[in-house]
Amino acid sequence: TLFNNLYLSGGVYIGGTASANHLQDYEEGTWTPSVSQPSNRVGTWGSTLVGTYTKVGRKVTLHCSITGSGMYFSSTAGYTAITGLPFAATQPTNSVNYAGSWSGSSVAYSSGGSVYLNASTIYLHSSNSGQSSDGVGGIGVSITYFTS
Repeated sequence: TLFNNLYLSGGVYIGGTASANHLQDYEEGTWTPSVSQPSNRVGTWGSTLVGTYTKVGRKVTLHCSITGSGMYFSSTAGYTAITGLPFAATQPTNSVNYAGSWSGSSVAYSSGGSVYLNASTIYLHSSNSGQSSDGVGGIGVSITYFTS
Protein backbone atom coordinates (compact mmCIF):
# COMPACT_ATOMS: atom_id res chain seq x y z
CA THR A 1 0.00 0.00 0.00
CA LEU A 2 1.12 3.50 -0.73
CA PHE A 3 -0.52 5.04 2.36
CA ASN A 4 -1.14 3.42 5.73
CA ASN A 5 -2.70 6.29 7.73
CA LEU A 6 -3.78 9.77 6.69
CA TYR A 7 -4.20 12.55 9.25
CA LEU A 8 -5.83 15.84 8.25
CA SER A 9 -6.27 18.80 10.55
CA GLY A 10 -8.61 20.87 8.36
CA GLY A 11 -10.75 18.30 6.55
CA VAL A 12 -10.83 16.99 3.01
CA TYR A 13 -12.63 18.03 -0.19
CA ILE A 14 -14.47 15.18 -1.89
CA GLY A 15 -15.70 15.58 -5.46
CA GLY A 16 -14.85 19.27 -5.80
CA THR A 17 -13.57 22.33 -3.98
CA ALA A 18 -16.90 23.98 -3.07
CA SER A 19 -17.80 24.29 0.61
CA ALA A 20 -20.51 21.64 0.15
CA ASN A 21 -17.74 19.14 -0.71
CA HIS A 22 -15.73 19.86 2.45
CA LEU A 23 -15.81 17.02 4.99
CA GLN A 24 -14.27 18.21 8.25
CA ASP A 25 -15.98 15.94 10.76
CA TYR A 26 -16.31 12.17 11.16
CA GLU A 27 -17.01 10.67 14.55
CA GLU A 28 -18.19 7.37 16.05
CA GLY A 29 -19.07 6.92 19.68
CA THR A 30 -21.43 5.85 22.40
CA TRP A 31 -24.14 7.75 24.26
CA THR A 32 -26.20 7.04 27.36
CA PRO A 33 -29.92 6.76 26.57
CA SER A 34 -32.62 7.22 29.18
CA VAL A 35 -36.30 6.18 28.91
CA SER A 36 -39.10 8.30 30.38
CA GLN A 37 -42.65 9.61 29.89
CA PRO A 38 -44.39 6.24 29.60
CA SER A 39 -47.92 6.05 28.25
CA ASN A 40 -49.67 2.66 28.07
CA ARG A 41 -46.28 1.03 28.56
CA VAL A 42 -46.12 -2.37 30.27
CA GLY A 43 -43.19 -4.36 31.64
CA THR A 44 -39.74 -3.43 32.90
CA TRP A 45 -38.14 -1.00 30.45
CA GLY A 46 -34.51 0.01 30.39
CA SER A 47 -32.71 -2.33 32.74
CA THR A 48 -29.86 -1.89 30.25
CA LEU A 49 -29.62 0.91 27.67
CA VAL A 50 -26.84 1.13 25.10
CA GLY A 51 -26.47 3.84 22.47
CA THR A 52 -24.06 4.18 19.57
CA TYR A 53 -23.78 6.86 16.90
CA THR A 54 -21.97 7.80 13.70
CA LYS A 55 -21.67 11.47 12.75
CA VAL A 56 -20.46 12.49 9.29
CA GLY A 57 -20.50 16.25 8.90
CA ARG A 58 -23.97 17.30 10.13
CA LYS A 59 -25.60 13.88 9.51
CA VAL A 60 -26.08 11.73 12.63
CA THR A 61 -27.21 8.10 12.72
CA LEU A 62 -28.21 6.82 16.16
CA HIS A 63 -28.83 3.30 17.37
CA CYS A 64 -30.24 2.42 20.76
CA SER A 65 -30.74 -0.94 22.42
CA ILE A 66 -33.23 -1.20 25.30
CA THR A 67 -33.17 -4.33 27.44
CA GLY A 68 -35.88 -5.19 29.92
CA SER A 69 -38.58 -7.79 30.42
CA GLY A 70 -42.14 -8.11 29.17
CA MET A 71 -41.92 -4.77 27.32
CA TYR A 72 -44.90 -3.78 25.19
CA PHE A 73 -47.51 -1.07 24.70
CA SER A 74 -51.04 -1.86 25.85
CA SER A 75 -52.73 0.32 23.21
CA THR A 76 -52.13 2.21 19.99
CA ALA A 77 -51.78 5.35 22.12
CA GLY A 78 -48.68 3.86 23.78
CA TYR A 79 -45.37 5.65 23.63
CA THR A 80 -42.17 6.25 25.54
CA ALA A 81 -39.45 8.88 25.24
CA ILE A 82 -35.70 8.37 24.86
CA THR A 83 -33.46 11.24 25.94
CA GLY A 84 -29.71 11.76 26.32
CA LEU A 85 -28.96 12.12 22.59
CA PRO A 86 -25.37 13.17 21.87
CA PHE A 87 -26.46 15.85 19.34
CA ALA A 88 -29.69 17.85 19.14
CA ALA A 89 -31.58 17.71 15.85
CA THR A 90 -31.80 20.75 13.61
CA GLN A 91 -35.29 21.08 12.23
CA PRO A 92 -35.33 22.74 8.78
CA THR A 93 -37.98 25.44 8.28
CA ASN A 94 -41.35 24.14 7.02
CA SER A 95 -40.37 20.49 7.54
CA VAL A 96 -41.88 17.63 9.51
CA ASN A 97 -40.16 15.78 12.35
CA TYR A 98 -37.49 13.19 11.58
CA ALA A 99 -38.75 9.59 11.48
CA GLY A 100 -37.15 6.23 12.20
CA SER A 101 -38.16 2.78 13.35
CA TRP A 102 -38.01 0.39 16.26
CA SER A 103 -38.53 -3.35 16.54
CA GLY A 104 -38.80 -5.92 19.31
CA SER A 105 -36.48 -8.85 19.82
CA SER A 106 -39.24 -11.37 19.08
CA VAL A 107 -41.37 -11.19 15.95
CA ALA A 108 -44.02 -13.32 17.64
CA TYR A 109 -44.53 -10.80 20.43
CA SER A 110 -43.85 -7.36 18.97
CA SER A 111 -44.22 -5.95 15.48
CA GLY A 112 -42.32 -2.73 16.17
CA GLY A 113 -43.53 0.75 15.49
CA SER A 114 -42.67 4.28 14.50
CA VAL A 115 -40.14 6.68 15.95
CA TYR A 116 -39.99 10.43 15.64
CA LEU A 117 -37.42 12.91 16.84
CA ASN A 118 -38.16 16.38 18.16
CA ALA A 119 -35.03 18.38 19.14
CA SER A 120 -33.31 16.06 21.66
CA THR A 121 -36.07 13.54 22.39
CA ILE A 122 -36.91 10.36 20.45
CA TYR A 123 -40.50 9.11 20.84
CA LEU A 124 -41.30 5.43 20.28
CA HIS A 125 -44.93 4.82 19.33
CA SER A 126 -46.92 1.63 19.33
CA SER A 127 -47.84 0.19 15.95
CA ASN A 128 -50.86 -1.71 17.23
CA SER A 129 -52.61 -2.84 20.39
CA GLY A 130 -52.53 -6.52 19.45
CA GLN A 131 -49.15 -7.17 21.00
CA SER A 132 -48.77 -10.21 23.21
CA SER A 133 -48.94 -9.67 26.94
CA ASP A 134 -45.66 -11.63 27.16
CA GLY A 135 -43.84 -8.64 25.68
CA VAL A 136 -40.20 -8.66 24.61
CA GLY A 137 -36.84 -8.57 26.34
CA GLY A 138 -35.16 -6.23 23.89
CA ILE A 139 -36.00 -3.30 21.60
CA GLY A 140 -33.79 -1.80 18.92
CA VAL A 141 -34.17 1.80 17.70
CA SER A 142 -32.59 3.52 14.70
CA ILE A 143 -32.90 7.07 13.34
CA THR A 144 -30.88 9.39 11.08
CA TYR A 145 -31.10 13.18 11.32
CA PHE A 146 -29.17 16.42 10.87
CA THR A 147 -27.60 18.56 13.59
CA SER A 148 -26.16 22.07 13.46
